[in-house]
Amino acid sequence: MQVVSYDPQRRSLKVRLDDKSILVDGLGDDVVFRKQARGRPEEMALWLNRTQAEVLAKMVDYSLRKLRITDASRQALEEVLPEIQRLVQGREGPLASRAPELTPEDPPPAEPV
Repeated sequence: MQVVSYDPQRRSLKVRLDDKSILVDGLGDDVVFRKQARGRPEEMALWLNRTQAEVLAKMVDYSLRKLRITDASRQALEEVLPEIQRLVQGREGPLASRAPELTPEDPPPAEPV
């Protein structure tokens, strides 16, 4: 597996490419992470822990199924949802959901999800 790990406390970045790794020390506090692919808009990193990713995935899914949103917003959310779901799954496999899945016929829950 190829992994890039950032440790802000140690101010280091480690890139692991299967059986090789590179460590960069001495990074500043203002490190910006970007992804740029030819012909595509620049993408920025968003740091989420698994709990935050799980809640965000549920909110995006709910918004797609239950809310009236513009076509542009729907497209953006449909594109980002699989990436958020991958964060929730992590390397160890899917996290158990703490709330039942809503179906389009279900009313909004009385308590926050």
